Amino acid sequence: EADESDGSFVKLPSSIAVITNIDREHLDFYGDLESIKRGFVEYANLVPFYGAVILCADDKNVRDIMPAINRRKITYSLGGPAPEPKAVAADVRGEIISRADQGTKFSVEYGGEPLGEITIGIPGNHYVSNALAVCAVGMEMQIPFYAIQKGLEDFEGVGRRFEVKGTEAGIIVVDDYGHHPTEIAATVKAALGNYGRRLFVMFQPHRYSRTLALADEFAACFDGAEAVYVTDIYPAGEKPIQGVTAQTIIDRVEARGGVRIHHKSSFEEIVATLRSELREGDMVITMGAGDIYRAGEMLLEKLSDGGKRKKDA
Repeated sequence: EADESDGSFVKLPSSIAVITNIDREHLDFYGDLESIKRGFVEYANLVPFYGAVILCADDKNVRDIMPAINRRKITYSLGGPAPEPKAVAADVRGEIISRADQGTKFSVEYGGEPLGEITIGIPGNHYVSNALAVCAVGMEMQIPFYAIQKGLEDFEGVGRRFEVKGTEAGIIVVDDYGHHPTEIAATVKAALGNYGRRLFVMFQPHRYSRTLALADEFAACFDGAEAVYVTDIYPAGEKPIQGVTAQTIIDRVEARGGVRIHHKSSFEEIVATLRSELREGDMVITMGAGDIYRAGEMLLEKLSDGGKRKKDA
């Protein structure tokens, strides 16, 4: 993964480059979205003439920069069952067939020709979309589809990306690194769509500058969750910004309505509150780029000690 956060990805020219999405992120470095887009154009145009740039046609900001990319382009798009949109015109197209706890099944076609079906064990449209990017890269490298299919189906994920930490008392605890509103919304949607359980989120905001810049975007990213518990901001080396706290996010979510959201200053407080509220069949996700994963580990330990827990009515 090339790091766009400080512009250093332009120092890593690639024979094949993949751009999955472009969002309002790292504004402390870029300043605005247009500067971010220009950075990605520069990165893409470093690909040599014999290479290719793999681009997600479903992302508006990626589509915006396509005309400025003067290298060979391969696009991919994902559609799903109604009411989700169909895949748009693209070189590699996927259609979601079904979702379950065990993963997501989808079909793949290339150049209008069907290739087959793949099941990945990680929930969420964004992971299926990424799998289509893998298919595009694999086919560009002339890897047979059956090998791509097997590699994706055997892939068990990576740490802190919808990582199932454990199940105790019928309650699944998951950890996810997502800290940008777009990432959070995708993970929440994936959990609800694949598992269909009551969902509780423990969220640790990451950086004061990000919280300030993206405050309004946080308003809708937890939609569908039963409740959200927000910790103090993880500074990641930043100095505090006057008036920017966890309450900044809580205010936006409460103004939108529909989701219970509370501030808890310590992991111990969140775990104690959740333990009294959870019942068999629920799911808890810890989210953030800091050390929020420790709260999930603490919760699993508490749930496993045989203490009193609510059961389904």
